[in-house]
Amino acid sequence: MRDLYQKFAYDYDEFGPIEEYLGDEKTFLNKIFSEHGVKNVLDCACGTGQHLFMLAQSGYNVWGSDYSKSMLEVAHKNLQKRGCNIPLCQCDFRYLEQAFDRTFDAIVCLTNSLPHLHTDEDLLIALRSMKKRLNKNGLLILTQGTPHFTLTLPSI
Repeated sequence: MRDLYQKFAYDYDEFGPIEEYLGDEKTFLNKIFSEHGVKNVLDCACGTGQHLFMLAQSGYNVWGSDYSKSMLEVAHKNLQKRGCNIPLCQCDFRYLEQAFDRTFDAIVCLTNSLPHLHTDEDLLIALRSMKKRLNKNGLLILTQGTPHFTLTLPSI
């Protein structure tokens, strides 16, 4: 895959401030994670780090990975500015086992990450890779679609 965010990564956070981006998602994730005793979370398509920041602020041990080196550079800067020291790894989420030898209580793959996979085969490879990195009875949270911030825009 080509790094589609090589240039866009540096403007990506113009969608909204990192602190205001995640209200409803935070409530949902905290509820389901507390119900299942989640402590360790991998965001396998972490982008510029919005969800990593929110999860760290909520008290979870978090790791982040992304295919895009540029997005990880922005995530590192965003998290450093907010006093968060979160391990980040450049990794294709189809092959998480190449970057992580540990497993997690939960893995999240959020917003518009999955649509970057264009074949059923790639999607199955990614889902199998995520499953292999989960603890027994671990949670895999997938979303697809428009980020929370853009949902507040007036309809046309």
